[in-house]
Amino acid sequence: MAEQRRRNAPRQKKTVHYRYDADGTAAFQPELVPEQEPPRRKRVRPKRQSRTHFRANNLENLRVRPSERIAPMSVIGIVVVVFLAAMVLQYQVRLNSLNTQVVSATNTLEELQETQAQLEAQYEQMFDMQGIESDMVNSGKMIKPSDGQQIYLELTEPDTATSFASEAGLLGKLKALLSGLTEYFS
Repeated sequence: MAEQRRRNAPRQKKTVHYRYDADGTAAFQPELVPEQEPPRRKRVRPKRQSRTHFRANNLENLRVRPSERIAPMSVIGIVVVVFLAAMVLQYQVRLNSLNTQVVSATNTLEELQETQAQLEAQYEQMFDMQGIESDMVNSGKMIKPSDGQQIYLELTEPDTATSFASEAGLLGKLKALLSGLTEYFS
């Protein structure tokens, strides 16, 4: 029993002692002096029992450990993690399908814009403005203005603006409304 305690006890570190021989005027020069160890005893190992004998003895004393219950919070945590993983997967699929729809709509929009540009160019080519003008002049529906129909304005004076101060308040707004109505009907 004592040997077993010695075997299981933690080993202690060997200490090394230094001896300094100096008179105080020279530098210290340590000399290593090992400590003497006590003589070692020969270990006596106990005989091992055979495995069949060991098992036979332990089967009688063997107790079955009851099965442990799983903590309810760990079950809830696992369920929550699985649920969140499923939701992330579902939303990733939705995001991918929406992204595909956006790409196809963008491609369709680009095609339609190209078609619109082509149709506008064709539409403009269909109308010859000089031909239309000559047709209208020849049919008599459109005539060039004569000298008497042309009016020229002379705008040599600079632009001016006049602002009138309006009366503030409800009374001023009422007066402005009544004056506007009288000017309209007169």
